Amino acid sequence: MSLNKKEHLKYEIIIDIPDKNIKKENEKKINELAKSLQLNGFRKGFVPKCLIKERFGDSIHQENLNKILNNEFVNYIKKENLNVVNKPDIEEIIDNKNDHVSFKLNFEIFPKIEINFANIKVKKYITEITDNDIKSEIYKLRLKYNSWQNIFMKAMNDDKLVIDLYKKTQTGTHYLLNKEEIVLDTKEHYINNLKLYLVNKNTDTEYSFSMQNNELCLLNEKSDNHVYIFIHSIKRKIPADINEDFLVKLGFKENDISQLDELIKEKLRLLSNYLSEKLMKTDMLNTILASHDFDIPETLIK
Repeated sequence: MSLNKKEHLKYEIIIDIPDKNIKKENEKKINELAKSLQLNGFRKGFVPKCLIKERFGDSIHQENLNKILNNEFVNYIKKENLNVVNKPDIEEIIDNKNDHVSFKLNFEIFPKIEINFANIKVKKYITEITDNDIKSEIYKLRLKYNSWQNIFMKAMNDDKLVIDLYKKTQTGTHYLLNKEEIVLDTKEHYINNLKLYLVNKNTDTEYSFSMQNNELCLLNEKSDNHVYIFIHSIKRKIPADINEDFLVKLGFKENDISQLDELIKEKLRLLSNYLSEKLMKTDMLNTILASHDFDIPETLIK
């Protein structure tokens, strides 16, 4: 086994595997299968080894070859204390010798970096959790457990509408959507622009549009593909009231709002600590990158 440094952090290792080692593993695997394998025409444990070798010999050989090669590589890099970046590229070396098989493995290692932490200064981020922060988080929870309430005003984003979409012909009204429930969110509807044109519309009013290729358009007098929308109802999200039912949904056994405040405050504290630590690590990494010169493995760049 030989190790060659090609360039910078790139290395090449040549591993020779004796044929006798592979044959030993192959025979071991065939013996194991002979005890447990069951094929048509043979009872379990009575399949001839020659038949196992004929049917499964190639796959057994390849599996053992990969296992031996991997073990040899892993043991070698551990022995040489090489911090490998990537899975090696493997290339079989063809020669005229019959007593072994050889492989060339190309890989990269991480650079050795010596850092003088005494000269590194980082900023510590401290965040104060205010009453407004707590109120904002509680409002998000209230929205999570919201209810829908009928309103009698123009539709807005995030409202829920019940609509009909239909055509009028000489034979009658043909519904494309009949009392369809539509939420005016960012999710696309299969009828393009439908949600866009429902904003600012009122209930109990019929609106006229054109529709071409499943796309809703403003009414075009030249178009003969007129469609109509009727809005039955508009509902709006109403944040949940802070009451006993709300606290029970959050897992509280007692109707005590102070418990919720403390829970939210602790949650925000943990989040603040996590973000502060993340910012400190980022600052430290940027400082190290700016003050130290080292090669970066090409594998990581790609």
